[in-house]
Amino acid sequence: MRKRAILSLAIIAVLMFMVATDAAVASSDILGALSRGDWDYVLKTGRQEKTVNFAMWSGDRVTNSWVDGYLANLVKEKYGITLRRVPMDAREFVNKIVAEKQAKVGDTGGTIDLLWVNGENFKTLKEVGGLFGPYAYDLPTFKAYLKPNQPDVMYDFGYPIEGYESPYCKAQFTFFYNAKYVKEPFKNLSELAAWVKANPGRFTYPMPPDFTGTTFMKTMFYATTGGYEQWQGDFKADLYGKKAGQTWDFLKGIEPYLWRKGATYPSSKAMMDELYAQGEIWWTMSYGPLDAKSMIADGRFPESTRPVIFEDGSLSNSNFVAIPYNAPRKAAALLVADLLCSPEVQLHKFDPENWGALMFYDVSKVSPELKRKVAEVEGKMGPSVPGSAVMSKYAVPEPHVDYTMALEKDWVDNVLRKRK
Repeated sequence: MRKRAILSLAIIAVLMFMVATDAAVASSDILGALSRGDWDYVLKTGRQEKTVNFAMWSGDRVTNSWVDGYLANLVKEKYGITLRRVPMDAREFVNKIVAEKQAKVGDTGGTIDLLWVNGENFKTLKEVGGLFGPYAYDLPTFKAYLKPNQPDVMYDFGYPIEGYESPYCKAQFTFFYNAKYVKEPFKNLSELAAWVKANPGRFTYPMPPDFTGTTFMKTMFYATTGGYEQWQGDFKADLYGKKAGQTWDFLKGIEPYLWRKGATYPSSKAMMDELYAQGEIWWTMSYGPLDAKSMIADGRFPESTRPVIFEDGSLSNSNFVAIPYNAPRKAAALLVADLLCSPEVQLHKFDPENWGALMFYDVSKVSPELKRKVAEVEGKMGPSVPGSAVMSKYAVPEPHVDYTMALEKDWVDNVLRKRK
């Protein structure tokens, strides 16, 4: 009952923010304009719609401030559109849109115009026909700076995107080490195994299903089985059964050389970070490449902390925006989505003084002017932050969510319960 009450309150909040439109434009008209490249029609219509209700997770103060301040001001300045952030957990808006789809609410009868969504929630909405599109590949900034066959815009946690969502921000799995003690950091699978065995007790990883521990395990899964490509798309049970044993053999092989000889694992990333801060272990890890910078600034990590991007594949977690099938202001939502793809916005968001979210662009392939601006931002970050070029070079997409679930279960059966 409590969940239903929360959902009802969230829907009421959205309705309170809603600005009514007397003549909502049909989805077919917007898609038709996109398919024939008539962006002027989208611009004109979007300006007339005047408002975008943006439903998003709002649990981070920095992110909220960036959306309410910089992004809202830019949208208003460029298009005369009011951007309203609607705090709403992904599960709430998924349930809302699914319910509206089942109730056969028309294609302009909703209240949300734009969603911050990815992973399982995107998959759920796409499979029930709850999203507008495909639209992403026809956005002007997407066409100018991205390619539909890039892994990070082809798949969302291994699930095909097919143009139903567009880029928002990224994160990337990063190892960090204390250069005071580590003189030759590992950069690939074989070097990791050699380093751990040569320095017993100085490396560990959180126990899955801790998010960071699971991400480390997936990194090893890719590296031990021959790369990420085979694990994209739907779950392949036979292939997984054939190859996953290589991952368990590797993890069991390094276990005796881990912290406390692998008899126990940190229960969380926070615990692992504390062990690192105390000097008990010499490595830590995070899905946030800028995490070490903030930890150093807070006095929690040593100044000698340095990053490593894993050369056998560095998992990259992409975040996207999507448009509900029944958004009443789809053209205005498209203008915001297009703006989020632009170098101007991606670069502003990349600056840790503004947010610190990674850009979607391969910096080696952008204009000299954008490279210069990226270098200026990176120049302020210090040596604890990896460079964009190396991150782009080794970035790989997440596997399908079904592999994550299988790996977490099988780690318990094949590693945790088989400790010597």
